[in-house]
Amino acid sequence: MTLTDTQWAIVRPALPCRECDPGRTGPDPRLFVEAVLWIA
Repeated sequence: MTLTDTQWAIVRPALPCRECDPGRTGPDPRLFVEAVLWIA
């Protein structure tokens, strides 16, 4: 499943991997979310 840009804009703020959060995040959180949706 591929998220549209509109769907991604809704989901993105709910993720803990924002640039303002401390620590390292994955290089592409959108790819991760799409992989989880594909598996589900």
